[in-house]
Amino acid sequence: MFPLAALAIICVSFLQSGTFPEIDNQTLLLINNGGIIGGKHESYCDRESCDDFIDEAEIKRVAEEKAALERALKEKAEQERIERERAEQERIERERAEQERIEKERAEQERIERERAEQERIERERAEQERIERERAEQERIERERVEQERIERERAEQERIERERAEQERIEREKAEQERIERERAEQEKKAEVAQDSGESKETEQDADDKHIPDVPEQKPSSEPEPYEGGTKWTKQQLQSLEKHNELRTLHGSPPLSLSPKLCNMATKYAQHLASIDQMKHTTLEERENAGENLYSEHGMGVNNGEGERGVEWWYNEIQDYSFDQPGFGMSTGHFTQVLWKETEEVGVGVAVSSSGKTYVVANYWPAGNVEKQFETNVLKKK
Repeated sequence: MFPLAALAIICVSFLQSGTFPEIDNQTLLLINNGGIIGGKHESYCDRESCDDFIDEAEIKRVAEEKAALERALKEKAEQERIERERAEQERIERERAEQERIEKERAEQERIERERAEQERIERERAEQERIERERAEQERIERERVEQERIERERAEQERIERERAEQERIEREKAEQERIERERAEQEKKAEVAQDSGESKETEQDADDKHIPDVPEQKPSSEPEPYEGGTKWTKQQLQSLEKHNELRTLHGSPPLSLSPKLCNMATKYAQHLASIDQMKHTTLEERENAGENLYSEHGMGVNNGEGERGVEWWYNEIQDYSFDQPGFGMSTGHFTQVLWKETEEVGVGVAVSSSGKTYVVANYWPAGNVEKQFETNVLKKK
């Protein structure tokens, strides 16, 4: 059994050091005597007696076996190296797979973050859009309310204008009815007076016949000394004041200046005296004023030489606040204003008289007359 133990020692030595120990002839002899070499067990012999049995072939065979053993060990070592390399490769593969997994997870996380950021951006944009929509809806609501309010204001203003026109119309109707009553009473009185007259009474002069519709009134002293005007004609202070105020206001709207007409002034003065005699306002008919235009004004307690020539014009002009230049046309509450500005009117006549009650009456007649239908747009202009 010794030779087998010796061979085992040799193998262990190789496994520990990676090399075979030197094997001398005695060791080979021991191995051979143990039955390893030659395949049979032979008796032990000493070195001297065994040397003769070890020949070259045996040594070669032992060397080959050694080489085979070394080769087997090398193959085993190579196999172990390959196993280690394979294990290392597998580790690297696992690490790479792990790295790829981590990269994929990171990429997925980034994708999720991007999607979340995009979703938040979309939410912000949607919220902003909703805010803009709400603001626009609120603005539209406010605009609708403003338009509705303007419409209501216009309707209310129109209603007030209609009410004023209706009230003015009723006032005119009442004045007309009252005037007709007075005219009837006056006619009855004249009829009674005519019956009482003697048949030999002298006839009325032509001038008296022309003025028959105007009752005689006490002669009124002019409020100021008449001033000379073109052609030797003399105008009163009130007539000149009224003319100046007319032209001042007409200039603001691009209407040419007016001139005083003796005929119109005479007509206006007579009618102002008539109104003072009956102490009430009433317009003449177109026939009575020979198709001239007419504006009337009265004020209690104004007195004489107190700007009455201007006051009436200013009062007529103040109707501008009720006039719509965008919808030009005649109105009961704006007719005085439009006549003052009427562009095609060239002449004006003014008359002023004071009643016994202290009420001042101002009459203005115009030629050509204004307030012609469908001509307001070209004759009543906005301020320059």
